[in-house]
Amino acid sequence: AHVWYISSASGEMKEAVDDVGIGGLGYMMAYKDPNGDWGKGEVYNVNVPYLDGYIDPDSKHRHFKDAAHILIAKRQTEEQLTAFMPDAKALIKAGKITPSDRTRYPTGATSDIEGSGRTSLQGQQLDVTDSIEGVTYYEVIDRYTKITQPNFRVYDPQTNFEKIFNQEQHDEWLDEPAFILHAPDGDEVITAPKRIKEFLTFYEEIGAVFHFMEDGQIMPGEEHEGAVPNSTHILEKVTMGNLVNAEKLVSLKIDVTRIQRFVSAGGAKLHKEILGIDEYPIVPFMEGHNRNPYPVSTTTLAKPLQEHLNKTKSLLMAYLANATNVKVMIGKGTINKEELRAELSKAGAAIIEVDFDIGPVPIIISPVPIPGNAYAEVQ
Repeated sequence: AHVWYISSASGEMKEAVDDVGIGGLGYMMAYKDPNGDWGKGEVYNVNVPYLDGYIDPDSKHRHFKDAAHILIAKRQTEEQLTAFMPDAKALIKAGKITPSDRTRYPTGATSDIEGSGRTSLQGQQLDVTDSIEGVTYYEVIDRYTKITQPNFRVYDPQTNFEKIFNQEQHDEWLDEPAFILHAPDGDEVITAPKRIKEFLTFYEEIGAVFHFMEDGQIMPGEEHEGAVPNSTHILEKVTMGNLVNAEKLVSLKIDVTRIQRFVSAGGAKLHKEILGIDEYPIVPFMEGHNRNPYPVSTTTLAKPLQEHLNKTKSLLMAYLANATNVKVMIGKGTINKEELRAELSKAGAAIIEVDFDIGPVPIIISPVPIPGNAYAEVQ
């Protein structure tokens, strides 16, 4: 609820739902802001315009879980890019980021209301260019890739310590110090951090070999006169890696799926990291899933039918217009045309006197009757 509230995610979700209704596909995405909450880090939800998403075409899962890559491509100005990735400023000055001279969307995409077909030609929406003269733009690609990364589950039976490490953390842990205390009554493995700290000090002050005196005092070196018999101890300094090799500790390698993020602009690398998640942070919503990343929306399905209905309606309107505009053939000089036109334009029955002795009977030209199945087609 907290993440949803601080993200104003209700409005973001409305945008995604609108994309689903019109284009058949919408996205919601979770991302982290390390500077959020005064440097403590925060997670936010945001809508991604569906025209900015590029999915692995071989993906068949409804939520793209089997996609090898998911790309979010944006066209940003220099100010937008440096706000998004501050490290880009130095690369732009060095000329390492190539500007983009292409438009972001295909021709007609900005005049077409998200693929609905309502273009400026119909007076529904004006075409708005996505380029402004004098402004430099850069093509920014935010790519997410599924990779396999080795993780390690380590377990210490002496302290019941258990933890999951990645490769770097595991390498550091293997180099951490530990001790084996060889005593007459048996060996003791020392891995607890607090005890290791104490024994490091002891090792530096007393040494690796020590024994006990009759008064309980610890003395360095081998036993001598006055020492407690058979009280010699040997403190062996080792590493966690030595204990793993000696099978005193357990380190189990497990290959896990992780999401790698790679951000580039104009062909230059800006950022690379491995996220600690095993699924994409991008969640798609599809209306008509065809087992590929190209869903079909209700609008797309209804468009051909609506075009058919519009065409049928226009034909009916043309027929009705012809039917209401009566056309009459009369003999030349037999009747006053203006008088006949005035009588025919009146509503209701029209009684017109005609002298049949001075000319032929007027002929009314009526349109061909429309087939009855045309009305059934509309229904």
